[in-house]
Amino acid sequence: MKRTRKPKKWSVGPIRVRAVRGPKFDRWYWRAEVHRDGQSDTVWTGWSTRQEAEAHLGGLLAEGLTPSSSQGTTDSTVTTVQDLMEVYVGVTEDRRDLSPNTKSISRTSGRHIVRHLGDVMLSRLGMREMELLRDARLQEGAATQTTQHDIDILRRAWNWGRSRGFCPDKTLPKPRLVIQPTRQKYTPSREEYWKVVDQLKGWPKLLVLLMGATGTRVGEASSICWSHVDLETGEITIPSNKGTTKTLYRKTVIPAPLLETLKAMEQGAPQQRLIPVSVDTARTSITQRYLKDACKAAKVPYFTPHGLRRMVIDQLYTSGVDVGTVAAMLGQSPQVALRYYRQARRSDKEKAARIAGLGERGESNVIEFDKRLTKDA
Repeated sequence: MKRTRKPKKWSVGPIRVRAVRGPKFDRWYWRAEVHRDGQSDTVWTGWSTRQEAEAHLGGLLAEGLTPSSSQGTTDSTVTTVQDLMEVYVGVTEDRRDLSPNTKSISRTSGRHIVRHLGDVMLSRLGMREMELLRDARLQEGAATQTTQHDIDILRRAWNWGRSRGFCPDKTLPKPRLVIQPTRQKYTPSREEYWKVVDQLKGWPKLLVLLMGATGTRVGEASSICWSHVDLETGEITIPSNKGTTKTLYRKTVIPAPLLETLKAMEQGAPQQRLIPVSVDTARTSITQRYLKDACKAAKVPYFTPHGLRRMVIDQLYTSGVDVGTVAAMLGQSPQVALRYYRQARRSDKEKAARIAGLGERGESNVIEFDKRLTKDA
């Protein structure tokens, strides 16, 4: 059966309206809010068609409803965890000081929370329910750090609702959770990388080629538009999704093999991205599906997109590139580049000792010991 698409947000004067539940027959459950200074005042909720909602809200405006007159309004319909998360995530979406990635994380955590605790009344939310959320997420296979983040998002929403009068005036308890390290730090070799590339096709293959040739982060690589690519000079402008109020950029060279690949592709409009899916979809799919399947098919140890970044950095360092150049190409400080990304392998150490001539005397490498010393030892 075809799924009914959720209506887009719409406005009536200063009132913003969004569908939060439904549909039931031809009606949706609408929430009408007035947003101001990062805060949200709910002025109406109810089941209706869009036409009925427009007529009702038009009547409210005719009666003199304005953003200022709605100040201090509390929402008596915010009674369950689902109600709270819907309002909180809605306010978060309208905050201009938050990055798109932060908003995406809030939406995702909100869905997890609603799935397990959506029907719980706010007046009954306590340690037992928080432990149920923890146990349910772990049972689903979520990492302990992800589970902790879901708990933190709920507590953050609770504190926000508490300040607005939605939640009881008490501190929401935090269940005990032992965080287990889950970060995958395997760095593939050049040979392993190409074995995996050969198992991919379509946009996942292009995304892995971009990351493996430039060392870009997965969010950066999936944000690259055709306007960022200069095929004549062989340069690419990397958009950075770090930061909140502005977008940062850096330039780097396009290695010859990748440049030939891009020239052979059909170029799109300047603002069209090379990766034809959303950044969130690219980040999630390449990590949880495509790389895992390709590594398994190639019989290569699984590595994450960040493993490709470490691979590029290792290749640059072992080729003798200085740390300042590497840091500039990868968009990081020299301190971070050396502390977190450079991983010296045994072969690197052996090569360093050989080049430096460690332990060598010069004319002869044989060191004679007094026989008495060796005997006593």
